[in-house]
Amino acid sequence: MIMESASPVEYLGTETRLCTCGCGQTYTVSGGKLSYDEGRDVTFELALVQHGDGVRHVWVALISGPWTDDDARDCWTFIHGWRQDEGVTARVEELAQSPWSAVDLEGNRPVGRDEVMNNAPAKTWVFERFNDLVHYHREVGPFVFPEREHGGA
Repeated sequence: MIMESASPVEYLGTETRLCTCGCGQTYTVSGGKLSYDEGRDVTFELALVQHGDGVRHVWVALISGPWTDDDARDCWTFIHGWRQDEGVTARVEELAQSPWSAVDLEGNRPVGRDEVMNNAPAKTWVFERFNDLVHYHREVGPFVFPEREHGGA
């Protein structure tokens, strides 16, 4: 386990997966915990995917506790980001459109796009955590903006 100074990201490991779109390429998924606010954290998986067309995709799965009192399962939310101008734009996606479509969520609940987008506090939380990972995760900047010089970790 590596904890970088001044970074709210705790890196827990990586694995290589085969792209689910059928392009035959592999990509790396890193898992960890993101600390935010005071004393709060969320588990995440981050997939940096580049297809044959050269477009670089930042995918994040946020794995949180239950979202409702009616369902005690942990929840997975999927965010897809890509470079646009000088930043990264993002969209909440369904499980079926994500790199996790073939992954066993071990009985946990995928949260649908409409459920996130129709709940203002949830929507704000999801995009804030995505932005935190884009900003602090050591692999995102060099992947999305390879032409920039990236010093250190």
